[in-house]
Amino acid sequence: MPRMIDLSQEIYQGMQVYPGHLKTVIWEHHTHEETVKNFEGGFSYQSRGLLMSDHGPTHVDALSHLDPRPEAPSIDKMPLDL
Repeated sequence: MPRMIDLSQEIYQGMQVYPGHLKTVIWEHHTHEETVKNFEGGFSYQSRGLLMSDHGPTHVDALSHLDPRPEAPSIDKMPLDL
């Protein structure tokens, strides 16, 4: 049976990006201290915002990335085992 090997790289603000591509930005969107005021019983949550290039860290180029023809498959149409 085939195995998938995780090649993921850490995503962090300030990580190296391809020249001209969107830089990775991570920000604190909501904190526990802010959201606890919105709920009863002490419930709270935190969330972060993430802005990054779709051509950043670990990725697979879809054929449509390099092939302008409309029939070139996008990544959601390509099999994982390709």
